[in-house]
Amino acid sequence: MLYIVMEDITTKVIVDDETSPITLDATELDLFDMMQSSKSKKTHGVYMGQYKKLVATLGGDFKDFSKEVIADKVASITSANSRNLMLMICIFLSQMYGDKIGSDFFAKIRSTEKSTILKQTKVKNKEIKENLPELEDLEGYLFKLDNENRTQEYIINWLIFNYFVRNKDLDVKFVKTLGEAKNYEQNYIVLLRDKIKFIRNVYKTVHKHKPQTHDIKNVHFRRHCLNFFRENKDKDKEKDVFLLNNHGTESIGSEVQRLTYKQLGEGKLFKMAVNHHRNNIDMIKIMSQTRGTGIDCLLENYDIENQ
Repeated sequence: MLYIVMEDITTKVIVDDETSPITLDATELDLFDMMQSSKSKKTHGVYMGQYKKLVATLGGDFKDFSKEVIADKVASITSANSRNLMLMICIFLSQMYGDKIGSDFFAKIRSTEKSTILKQTKVKNKEIKENLPELEDLEGYLFKLDNENRTQEYIINWLIFNYFVRNKDLDVKFVKTLGEAKNYEQNYIVLLRDKIKFIRNVYKTVHKHKPQTHDIKNVHFRRHCLNFFRENKDKDKEKDVFLLNNHGTESIGSEVQRLTYKQLGEGKLFKMAVNHHRNNIDMIKIMSQTRGTGIDCLLENYDIENQ
């Protein structure tokens, strides 16, 4: 069996015959899979899924169509975000085949799409602005949840209010010692004697911003975490305790939204925070770092005054 030598365009790593299972009769899917093999498990899955959607949209392999036909097919997709992601796959595939003209062609279209997405975001932000509560309303809601001892809702809304987290960040497992928090594909709330340690190993931009650990000494938050853990252990001492019922699934987004203030979801609650702190650059920097979002991206996509 013959093996080929190929370069991963995105990493510039040469894959030789000792490491590559790709053969001369490899399919386009095999080649693209190999090209993305250095990506994180989640990113790799997203890219492979988008490649398969692209092939389904085209009705055949990427290499069998001209760039103009491919562009027309992609343009028929309704969602601008979906078009943007699929165009990125087209760029990767063009690079994989050594087609710089095709790569530049799709990159130019994608640049236009990104402008379209930004305009759409500004329109949506204008609509949201008219109905979005003030940040103080969420703070008052936290007092209500605290007084009513609604532990799960308090923990979720408190973390969104103070650490600007996304849905995936809230997919946490409760443990009592740091020794139990060793799985780097899991987020944790560690119940230590004098504080809570919130460990975020898994979130949207972790590969750029690295895992984050927060020491939390807020007595109200700690009390709710301890109560939530005890209540769940009382039900089943052998069962692991997770904050979300749908932990580890794609359904966590709808669960988090249902449990947030006015069912707004973390995205709109974050827009509330950005709108409130938009003139405080120090706070914007903290929000950027904690959430794992570049400041430019944060102000473009979440500042509802940005019209």
